[in-house]
Amino acid sequence: METSGTEEDWCLGQEEVMEWRSFSLLVKKKGKKKQGSRLLALGDNCIFLWQQVASEENTQLSEPLSPHVESSSYARNNRTASSSTLAARRTQQNPRSWVQQHRATTNSPAEVPAIKVMNKSESEIVHEKWQLFEKTVKKIIDGRMKKALPMFLRMSSDAKLSGECQKSIMALVNGVRSLKSWAFRMLDASAKPPSGVLDGTLTDFGDYDQCLAVEKLDNKKKVQFTGQYCVVEAAPILPSKPHRVQFKTVVLDVTNFSHPDSVLSDFASNANMFYLMKLRLGLCLPSTCSISDVQEVAKLALKDVPLEAEILRCEVKEPYHLSNLQIAVICILGFLVILVIVGTYIDTSNRFNSKIKESGIVTDSLKCFSVNKNLAKLFRISQSKENFGVLNGMRVLSMVWIVLSHTYGFNHKQSYGRMKNAQGALEEVTFGTIINAWVIVDTFFVLGAFLVAHSNLKALDKKNGRLNFLRYYLHRIWRLTPPVAGVLLIMFILPLLGSGPLWKDVIGKQVGNCEKYWWQALIIPINTWTHFEEMCLLHTWYIASDLHLYCVAPLILIPLCKWPMIGFLVMLFLTVCCMGIVAAVTIANDLYPTLLYFTPDEKFTYFLSDLVYFRPYPHMGAYCVGLALGYFVLNHRKINMKPAVQVLGWCAAIACNLAVLYGAYEWNRGNLPTKVVDVTYAMFHRTAWAFGIAWVIFICITGRGGLVNRFLSWDLFVPLGRLSYSTYILHFPVLWVRCGLRRQLLHFHHYDIFYEFLATLFLTLCLAVTFHLLFEAPFLNLEEVWFPRHGKSKEKEKRIENGTTIVPVAKMEDVVTNGHTADVFSVRL
Repeated sequence: METSGTEEDWCLGQEEVMEWRSFSLLVKKKGKKKQGSRLLALGDNCIFLWQQVASEENTQLSEPLSPHVESSSYARNNRTASSSTLAARRTQQNPRSWVQQHRATTNSPAEVPAIKVMNKSESEIVHEKWQLFEKTVKKIIDGRMKKALPMFLRMSSDAKLSGECQKSIMALVNGVRSLKSWAFRMLDASAKPPSGVLDGTLTDFGDYDQCLAVEKLDNKKKVQFTGQYCVVEAAPILPSKPHRVQFKTVVLDVTNFSHPDSVLSDFASNANMFYLMKLRLGLCLPSTCSISDVQEVAKLALKDVPLEAEILRCEVKEPYHLSNLQIAVICILGFLVILVIVGTYIDTSNRFNSKIKESGIVTDSLKCFSVNKNLAKLFRISQSKENFGVLNGMRVLSMVWIVLSHTYGFNHKQSYGRMKNAQGALEEVTFGTIINAWVIVDTFFVLGAFLVAHSNLKALDKKNGRLNFLRYYLHRIWRLTPPVAGVLLIMFILPLLGSGPLWKDVIGKQVGNCEKYWWQALIIPINTWTHFEEMCLLHTWYIASDLHLYCVAPLILIPLCKWPMIGFLVMLFLTVCCMGIVAAVTIANDLYPTLLYFTPDEKFTYFLSDLVYFRPYPHMGAYCVGLALGYFVLNHRKINMKPAVQVLGWCAAIACNLAVLYGAYEWNRGNLPTKVVDVTYAMFHRTAWAFGIAWVIFICITGRGGLVNRFLSWDLFVPLGRLSYSTYILHFPVLWVRCGLRRQLLHFHHYDIFYEFLATLFLTLCLAVTFHLLFEAPFLNLEEVWFPRHGKSKEKEKRIENGTTIVPVAKMEDVVTNGHTADVFSVRL
């Protein structure tokens, strides 16, 4: 009898075959021996073949087969048959067709008893549905694989894949056809084309962790290969990048052959985004395939598509081994922790003595690391007669503003979804507070210069214009270097903290730069001249530029103390010279008037940063404004100022700052200014911003600030202000780790990014307390012990009992003049 059914019809599942055998035995028992024997033989044939497939796939039967199968002559004679012979015999008889024909030719229904249908339980119905689903999935997969296999074989032959890679991919194909869990986990972990490509969602990470956890085992339970996570980037073929690219820059014109409403025209209108981002997919492949294997396959797959693909890297799960450098870093950190424990123990022991005893330099040095002592200093809230509380508020709010803007701007570009929202955000006028937040750093230049001028002019006046240059420079280097060294040590152990689709792009790049150029970060003045993409601790450019300006400050301070007019002329000369340099660099290199970060031109942003923003000369004007402010507060604090003048000053300060902040609104939208406006803004906007900040400080310190002064002098800002330096140098590593650990895209939406900002700020502040106790406060204390003020071998501190904590007290003039306050980050009030 010929069968008309498909291959899947010839043999049923195991349970159905068992029912078939029961039906055959019933027919034989009723007297239809010949028909029953025939049905029985067909049923045994199904069971035998099902057993063969199960053995080939290394699976176990859920129920033992009937002993009759073993005695079946059909099964006995075909045990050694090849798979092709078995497949051919599968179609010789069709049990379903045979039953239908037998029932059609039988006159009496009683001669062929019907199968009694029993009421099935819910679990049995569910079981049957899932069983049917499995069969359907396997049928679909088999059909697709049959169509795809010739193309795959041809592609693997053209790509000249390695033998191990070909073997592993064939195992993956067979695993999918057999519905193996490991094979489907590998496919499931691979990225699919992301939704929202036309709106700027160009990344699908896949499932990084699931991919690396995949293992293919052989019959002996040994690992044949594992999952390998490969990052593939593809971009359309575009013309060479112009010198400057804006969102409105047309780089792909298809109007000659494509309708304006076509999807190709829509894509071409946003093609400039591919100078900034690329289509990125995370693929899960067998670990036996090399990067070159994957690269060849990608090229062949895209040979008829105008896309260029690149395999950035492939990584597998492997244990992490500590390097010698990391072991050394852990030892140094452990040694510092021991010093903190010992210093705290000694200081705590002395607290319970009725009288403080004199101690040697070693004991005093250890007590510098005391947690009790340093926490008491950190959280001590006191107000001074100088009324410098406004500086704390200025510093804290500026720091928060910087962290917020960096949360927007320094996430990895491929971690964003719907980047078209960024283009839409540029239409919002209020977004200028974020997009043009680059000027906030000049607030710190003003604050730092003010403290340098106020403290050193007072000292110069007492010493008749003589300045101890050695102490002047060593104090600054000692103040800045230990925290920078501390964050550098932390950078070396960051690779131990995690992994992810972007981990090596972000953490790997930053740590790699520090491993190569760590010495530039420690020799602080050099770091501001390092190329953007090679800089270790990118954000320390400010510290380097500030140190450059600090070194130049005595050229202004000494004449300002003796001959104020000459001092102001020197300030004016240096400011004009530096403005001229900015103008010349801007014209020669056709630069923007300021950083326009949210543009599809990352390379140009780096170029502008290297030539202007990171250098000290653009900030000379703001620094000189701070020096002048220090002079006026020290010498003209009680100046009479009419209400009309105050109102005019407030209006001018607000106008300057608003003009600077929102003046770049149209430029960020793509409407660039004329060359005259371009150069003028580049020259003057930082100095104009500094004038606005200086006015607020002067008004508040001289007692005319009102509500503004009360808010900026809020007691809460005092300890937060002392943490500002640690917060600044730690917030970038926190952002990097958060970005590197990301498994899902962050859609460019203000709420989502603000949520990220709050988490970043809170975590950074918490870490800053620990960092302050390890790397900042102890070394400030050591300076007082090792290099005592006023040339004394040892200075006795006045002490007061504050509960159970003893805290040091110093005169305001001593603290400001010779303490730790002649910089922007530390004002002891």
